[in-house]
Amino acid sequence: MVNYRKENSFGYIQSYPLPTPSMVRGMAHSLLGLKEYKPLRISIQGSFDSVCVNIQRIIKIDRYREENPYRVKVGIRKVTALNGVMFVDCLVNCKLLLHIAFDDEELTKKLYEKVLSNTVILGRNEDIARVDFNKTKIVQITQDEEVELKYPIYLDTKITKENQLVGTHYKLPFYYENVSG
Repeated sequence: MVNYRKENSFGYIQSYPLPTPSMVRGMAHSLLGLKEYKPLRISIQGSFDSVCVNIQRIIKIDRYREENPYRVKVGIRKVTALNGVMFVDCLVNCKLLLHIAFDDEELTKKLYEKVLSNTVILGRNEDIARVDFNKTKIVQITQDEEVELKYPIYLDTKITKENQLVGTHYKLPFYYENVSG
């Protein structure tokens, strides 16, 4: 069960049907330990069996406030905690087909090795991806090649208009921010 959180969903955490390009880029950069953005191209396809709503207890650490009864110590810092419940959409049995290619071919080869030898986290920290090793490989894809899609896919709006395709439109976030922790 995974959640690919839609930004600006609070209290009731909604999920995109597939991980966003930002999440896939972040996963690739994290696996390689990159500290700055490296350009890459991606294709995200996938499906899931159903959606269930999970109730989760949330403890949010906040700056110290004297009036808050939930005062705790984190290391040497005094902070307060906010306690609450959130409803979270979880996609059940999510299956993904990802194509990832860095502009630097050496980075693509390194990513392939890392995927086969490391734990892959895509989405929240608790969303661990199971990698099918026998299906993970480096492939060559040309633009002239016509392919039948097995799963729903994110497509650029320009492509959908040119080919008169219909579907759900998402404004997908993309930014790169180097964070630690």
